[in-house]
Amino acid sequence: MLTGTYTVNADCTGTETAELRGGIVAHSDNFLSPDGNMYTAVQTDSGVVVTEVFYRAPRHANGD
Repeated sequence: MLTGTYTVNADCTGTETAELRGGIVAHSDNFLSPDGNMYTAVQTDSGVVVTEVFYRAPRHANGD
């Protein structure tokens, strides 16, 4: 399970603090596409290099 907090600003940028397994806390700067279909996170903790890009999955023809 992942717990944490995040903020999203009007310009589609934000920050995130997440508690990972073992009590590790990760901090990220986030960037969202204006249409909400892409989300990028760049971890900002010293000594760590992690970048993640997520894309919204397309809806099925039946709406699921």
